Amino acid sequence: MVAATGSFQGVHASASSDWIAFVGNGSSSAYGGEDNWTVGAYYQFSTSTTGFENITVSVDQVSHPNGPRDFQLSYSTDGTNFTDFGSMYAIPRNSPSGGGLWNETTRLSNAIFSFDLSAITELDDAATVYFRVTQMSDTTASGGTPVTSRSLIDNVTINGTAVPEPAATQLGALGMAGLLRRRR
Repeated sequence: MVAATGSFQGVHASASSDWIAFVGNGSSSAYGGEDNWTVGAYYQFSTSTTGFENITVSVDQVSHPNGPRDFQLSYSTDGTNFTDFGSMYAIPRNSPSGGGLWNETTRLSNAIFSFDLSAITELDDAATVYFRVTQMSDTTASGGTPVTSRSLIDNVTINGTAVPEPAATQLGALGMAGLLRRRR
């Protein structure tokens, strides 16, 4: 998919939550929510998929050992009605004993989550598509409760394949018809 414009935001139930920039997963900065994570808090991003189909999404996520662990990807074409995709997934903790620390030079593979939404045709060639990564439980990345610390997201990538031009499709069909006639 060609680089496109889009938007990104984080939403917490508590107005006292802080949003932070932090060292990323193989990049100079990631985005995260500091404290007061609760079930239903989410990251949301949107973009146009006009001219593209077979959409895939990839995100890198970690949490502080006392940050949230369980998340769910969902999608929407109107920004209001979201549909869950796949199952809830558990993100690793950002600590030497939890799978490693994010840093600017090395991208930790255990923190990369990829989703193949190519079967969801309503996302193809859409003016705007919204994706949410929502906190689904009060379990921490260390397996305890309550959630009292940060969660981070980085390297959000939305990909697709170019939708064939109608004229090219018709030319291909005409070419095949010509080949079939020639074989007879």
